[in-house]
Amino acid sequence: MVAKPKTFTKAVLTSDIIVVDLMSGTDPAEAETIIKILKQPLHETQGSKPQTLVLISSAMVWMQTPH
Repeated sequence: MVAKPKTFTKAVLTSDIIVVDLMSGTDPAEAETIIKILKQPLHETQGSKPQTLVLISSAMVWMQTPH
């Protein structure tokens, strides 16, 4: 998991673009954490600016997800 959760959360919330490359060994739990942070209601986040999340993966990764 993330060593410094507050620092990680702040970095995610202050980023304009977040790129998660699942093909290069990024921990899926880290990707889930990023998504949870971004899904927080706007009044709880440190900013309300638009953000872009890019997930890079192969078709094989999507085939393994539950329907």
